[in-house]
Amino acid sequence: MRITEARRRPVVATSSATTLGHVAGFLIEAETARIVGVRLETDGDANVLPWDRLEAFGPDAVTVTDADVLRTPADSTEERRADPDLDPIGKPAIEETGNGLGVVSDVDFDPETGALRAVLTEVYELPADKLLGLGGYALVFGELQGMTPA
Repeated sequence: MRITEARRRPVVATSSATTLGHVAGFLIEAETARIVGVRLETDGDANVLPWDRLEAFGPDAVTVTDADVLRTPADSTEERRADPDLDPIGKPAIEETGNGLGVVSDVDFDPETGALRAVLTEVYELPADKLLGLGGYALVFGELQGMTPA
C-alpha cells in the first residue's frame, strides 16, 4: 500500500461503527524502516493511533476496537514523529554522501505490519532498509551503489 492511497482513509471503531477521524499522516521510525503510528484528523486532542492498536488497515477504512486506542503523543519522540513537518512526500531523498536521489513521491508499506518496503522518487525506487533518517528537510539513505533509475 502507498502512503498517498492511505491518506484521508476513515478510522472506524468496530465496537460502535463510528468514524473517529481520518488518516492525516504516519509516524515513521527511520531506524527500523517502519510505521509505528498513524496521525489522525480528529475533533479532539487524541490524534495518535499506535500501529499495534490497529485491527486492520483495509482498502476502504482503518479499523480499531474503540475510541480508547487514540491518544496524545506519549513522549517527545512520538510528538516529533507526529509532526506534519516530517511527512516524507515532497522532500528530497539524499545519500549520506550528499548525492541527490530525487524528490519523494510516495512510500510503499506493508498494511499488516507497517514495515516500509520502498521509498519512491521520480527517479528511483529506494530500498527502505537503507533509510537512515527522516527530518524536516530530507530523507537520508545509506550508500546505494549500483542503483539504476526506475
